[in-house]
Amino acid sequence: MIAEWEGKLSVIDFKTSKRIKTEDKIQDYFAQCVAYAMMYEERVGAPIDQIVVLMAVENEQPLIFVKETKDYVDTLYEHIEFYKSNKY
Repeated sequence: MIAEWEGKLSVIDFKTSKRIKTEDKIQDYFAQCVAYAMMYEERVGAPIDQIVVLMAVENEQPLIFVKETKDYVDTLYEHIEFYKSNKY
């Protein structure tokens, strides 16, 4: 979803999980959000500087991760190179 989160245009992604996950375990989620942000900017011409992952966790409070898009661009490119190399 593209919407404002705390006053900033953001990519907001909704996830579910059976257990609590830490940031180091969801780098793929951040890379996915950055891809959406880059595609949006390419099509619309407006940058998205913030990504938000909202995670519903079974029997727990929701987790909210708010990150700067620029901090995960390299993570996205690493994922792209990994898949291009057919090592998955």
